[in-house]
Amino acid sequence: MKNAGQNRAARRAGQRGAAIIESAIILLLFLIILFAIFELGRIMNAQETLTNAAREAARFASTPVAMTNNLPTNAQITNTVDGFLQASGITGANTTITRPVVIVTGPNGLQTEYTRVRVDLQYRPVLGTLFFVNTVNLKGEALMRNETSP
Repeated sequence: MKNAGQNRAARRAGQRGAAIIESAIILLLFLIILFAIFELGRIMNAQETLTNAAREAARFASTPVAMTNNLPTNAQITNTVDGFLQASGITGANTTITRPVVIVTGPNGLQTEYTRVRVDLQYRPVLGTLFFVNTVNLKGEALMRNETSP
């Protein structure tokens, strides 16, 4: 009988060790998934910020300067984008301004001028090495009709 009791005790000790190893593996997988969700959330936030910066800059670019019929300069538009991004802690973005973008509309061939603002960013995830991703290319783009256009 003493032999059977020792066998049961040995099996229980082995099971306790297996439970610890299984818990460690599950915890590791859980943490990797949790960090991946955090990182994807940060990437989505940066993407939304780029889109909003491009939209605000396009809105600024399509409206004439006060009391004139002149549109803002490219430097002023770029400063608008940079200010918007700096408020969110994003630096190093490239701004591309295309104007006028002429689009023919209507049956009579009326030409309407637009301004396109595109903001590109090479985003570096904090945990990129964990997921084998060094950079993610993000872009935000907006197109708005110039208020000086007919």
